[in-house]
Amino acid sequence: FVSYLTVCKFLTCTAAYLLYRHWYQMPRSFPPGPRGIPILGVLPLLGRHPERKLNEWKREYGPVMGARVGRKNWVVLGDCASIKMALMGEGDIFSGRPSPHKKEDGIVFLDNGRSWTMHKTLGLLAFRGFGITENKSLEKHVIEEVSYLKEAVRSKRGVAFSIDTILTNAVSNVLCSILLGQRFQYSDQRFKRIIHQLSRRFVYPKSFLSEIFLEKKRGFPAAWKRKQTRRQKLSILKRTLLGFINIHEKTYDSTNIRDFIDAFLLLKHRQLDESFNDKQLIHYIYDLFLGGTETTTGTLRWAILCLLHYPEKQAKLRKEIIQVLGKTGDQEVTILKKHEMPYASAFIHEVYRFRTLFPLGLPHKTSHQVILDSYVIPQGTTVCTNLWAVHNDPKVFDEPEEFKPERHLYGNGEFGRSPYVIPFSVGPRHCLGEQLASMMLFIYLVSLVRSFEFLPDPKLNGLPDIKSGASGPVFLPKSFNVVAREL
Repeated sequence: FVSYLTVCKFLTCTAAYLLYRHWYQMPRSFPPGPRGIPILGVLPLLGRHPERKLNEWKREYGPVMGARVGRKNWVVLGDCASIKMALMGEGDIFSGRPSPHKKEDGIVFLDNGRSWTMHKTLGLLAFRGFGITENKSLEKHVIEEVSYLKEAVRSKRGVAFSIDTILTNAVSNVLCSILLGQRFQYSDQRFKRIIHQLSRRFVYPKSFLSEIFLEKKRGFPAAWKRKQTRRQKLSILKRTLLGFINIHEKTYDSTNIRDFIDAFLLLKHRQLDESFNDKQLIHYIYDLFLGGTETTTGTLRWAILCLLHYPEKQAKLRKEIIQVLGKTGDQEVTILKKHEMPYASAFIHEVYRFRTLFPLGLPHKTSHQVILDSYVIPQGTTVCTNLWAVHNDPKVFDEPEEFKPERHLYGNGEFGRSPYVIPFSVGPRHCLGEQLASMMLFIYLVSLVRSFEFLPDPKLNGLPDIKSGASGPVFLPKSFNVVAREL
């Protein structure tokens, strides 16, 4: 009996030792970093702002850091040099995407390979203005929407209101023109249905880290619930988008590519790749709508919050706009005027830095084993980029917690783009819609500031919150009211 207990104790101790060794021992030459607790890894330790906790660990482990997430070893890149070294220097190897699902459609989580390369090229062409009806450029779509945007704001007649929906409508309508070939009235029920189905609150998890981990654990109720919600939303959206696709199929002319759907159908009919099918088209449109709307609308909302909190900077911005364009009605706002407005460029650049929309970017995956900064990163490793840490590096930006557009101006007043501000990421998997998003942000913000003075809600005791935002992979401001006084 005694010997049996002794054997049991020995086996238990041995098993515990092996488990401890397996859990806390890093692979050979893997970047150092925290291991967290068994099964969950560092997930319970990250808190509401994972990017800030990871930045704390960076001080201990360095900018190329390993971390245990679930039972997997991840790599977190915590400064601009390491991010560019990986995503630009070894871009092909770091261009994979980890997916929480067995097979991913669309473009955001489509893994690296021939299909992704073809779909990326199609997306880049779409957002650079190919085949637009009547030779309209993308800029003309944006400029056309400005009048509807201003009218929607003007209709509030100086009463405090939430600008969220108006901005979402203005941004989404440009995407509708590019992707579906149609602009909608803001009151159109089909348009409202599309916007509602793409609503962020239904599709974004609290964290990509937990999403990728938990989706593989079918026993987790949260994972199952998110999966069911996604399926329901996609089912409704699928029916809506299929209606547009069917109309395009009936009126399709290979010599007249009107929009993104037509371009996709062209490649589908040529049978270049089996991934060009209706399911992929629906998911692709879903990704482009969701990514394009959330990022641009979110940045505009942060910009308006900055106008409220820094009225002297709002006045300085408006002064430059009027000097270049005159008062409302004299000249329309075009992207060509951007080089004449260094302060406007600096203001927008600082918004990108000040409130990083994607604090941890989108996760990458290595397609082969690679050596990075003397560390060995195995094939299939998930890699996160801490863009928030880059934008808040005190070694680069003096008082990073302060909003200072002037930091992006040279001594002669000219705008200087900082290589340390990378809101759209870098490398082969940088944001497809960067050019369009930058154009919309500039034209919309300049047009609004030119026509309206933005003031805080007089019923609010103080200013709306600018420090905290909605938790999740996208750092959006909390909903707030604003007064737009027409000039």
